[in-house]
Amino acid sequence: MIKLDASVSEETLKQISGELISEELLWHDIQRAKGTDVLVGIPEENTLRKDSDEMNNATLLYIHTKGSPAKNLPARPLIEPALTADDNAEKIADLIGQMADQELAGEVLGANKKANRLGITAVNIIKRWFVDPRNGWPPNAPSTVRAKLKKIRSKKKRENLLERYLQGDTSVDTPLIDTAQMRGSITYVVRRKGRVIKND
Repeated sequence: MIKLDASVSEETLKQISGELISEELLWHDIQRAKGTDVLVGIPEENTLRKDSDEMNNATLLYIHTKGSPAKNLPARPLIEPALTADDNAEKIADLIGQMADQELAGEVLGANKKANRLGITAVNIIKRWFVDPRNGWPPNAPSTVRAKLKKIRSKKKRENLLERYLQGDTSVDTPLIDTAQMRGSITYVVRRKGRVIKND
């Protein structure tokens, strides 16, 4: 799981400290804001796969993110590049700022809503990254494409897709999407002071 958080800068502290009643209250609000974590990735309860006792979704994500020379798998990083792509990073930063503003204002309910919105947005960004051309992932090897196509039960559909693939249609195969179990297992968790308050 990757933690999405906001670091309160010294400049922000100086700016808001004049609006607060006392330094003690400021310290309390900052500690409360620091106590909310939004984590995105594959939590333990989402790791199991329907088709494998040996490999789970979190392990599979790690292998695909780092690559495996032994298995001839290129690295296809997912979470960090998806969240740090320019327009995505702006969305995430804006939502973190909104969540922090709510926390510092003592609006716990509003902060929880912003934290959940942040989690949902981050998960959607990550899931879209699978098909985003900016991901820069190398295409699957022809042998991988053929193996995936063999899993299709309809002979007519399988032959049609293979023909399209051989003619250069790359939409036939998308790296890291076969059963979509790993993609579907990506979610978020909101924790306040270590206690889970939302697990999507």
